[in-house]
Amino acid sequence: MNGDPLLIQPEGALGFIALGSAGAIFQDSNGQVIKTTLKHDVKGCSKQVIEHVRHIQSISELCIDREKSIYKALPKHPRVLDCLETKEKSLHFPFCRLGNLRDYLQHNEIDNNIRDQWVRNAIDSIAVIHAYGVIHADISPRNFLVADDLSIKLCDFAGSAIGDLQPLVEEEDRLLSTTPIGLVATFLQKLECFEGILFLTTNQPDGLDAAILNRVLLSLIYSDLNHDARKEIFQQFLQKDISIKVNVNDQQLTALAQVTLNGWQIKNTMSIACMIATKDGELRFDHV
Repeated sequence: MNGDPLLIQPEGALGFIALGSAGAIFQDSNGQVIKTTLKHDVKGCSKQVIEHVRHIQSISELCIDREKSIYKALPKHPRVLDCLETKEKSLHFPFCRLGNLRDYLQHNEIDNNIRDQWVRNAIDSIAVIHAYGVIHADISPRNFLVADDLSIKLCDFAGSAIGDLQPLVEEEDRLLSTTPIGLVATFLQKLECFEGILFLTTNQPDGLDAAILNRVLLSLIYSDLNHDARKEIFQQFLQKDISIKVNVNDQQLTALAQVTLNGWQIKNTMSIACMIATKDGELRFDHV
């Protein structure tokens, strides 16, 4: 069978707004926004598709749980989107009719005073979440919502880091990559005003824009990890105090090291595996 999975709309939702890797967003009958874990109807789908969907749904549950934990830790603040209610599988927010900052910028002319205000709003929002141990995993214009008074509010903490919990999403290098929309030019304009040494790291050196490469004075190339190095990194994560029992033998560890991953990918893999394993009380090979 080759059916496609269908996204299930939560009870009380009237209209679909957006879909992301962490969850789906709908509008309800009260004019609020519901952000819910991904749930699909997999009737008629192949076994491979069903397994993939289940994996996506488990990651979505982790991300939504993380966002709920972050909102519990954060105080209410005018520069952070208010969470009106949390439920087992969802969060409820006020509806911002003007949309996100990226879309608003593309369709409206903005004077310099408003732009300056947005910079201050963004700084305030990031400062307050950092004060409570939260590191946003995806700072982007699309994750600032425009309020009716044209102030902006930071949103979407799914997958972000808090305290000792690592982020659940990987870093992105799109700012430095070849792109038709001028992000590199903006980055270089700011870089020209910078005095000092700037360290940039990337796992995608082949995709860097030529303008960026021309300004790099020293490049350090790290070779891909070999099998023994990957096994050692996996072993280090398994030996850390992760507060749950570890049930992974050496043969299974060797099998994990066969997969071509870099250190950052191994770190993310183990972080997510540990969170999934928490429900079972022990970390097993199948969690990874």
